Amino acid sequence: MKIVITFLGFLFIAFQTSTTWAAAPSDLGQALLYCRVHALPADLPSADTAKSALVLDLRYTLADDTGATALSAWLGFRTATLPVFVLVNADTGPALLHALAERPLPSGVVVL
Repeated sequence: MKIVITFLGFLFIAFQTSTTWAAAPSDLGQALLYCRVHALPADLPSADTAKSALVLDLRYTLADDTGATALSAWLGFRTATLPVFVLVNADTGPALLHALAERPLPSGVVVL
């Protein structure tokens, strides 16, 4: 429950600011990490993030089919017990939006 409350508070702050976040994961506390992705596949989070729940920010991220395929593969390697909250918006690359909408998402992946 604490992770959900922390995550909702983070979403409020993230949507209210226009701060550019670094590609390296930021610790939000309570085993929740935040990672802003600028380019795919270069900015996919490292294996270290597999031990925490993750907010993966794909807002304004452009990627071609190769980047979208890399994202789909990366999501498939995550465990269902550690959720991944994927943030998207109208300016997220079409290839990424298509990849997230077309395929069944692995258990534990939530697209917002």
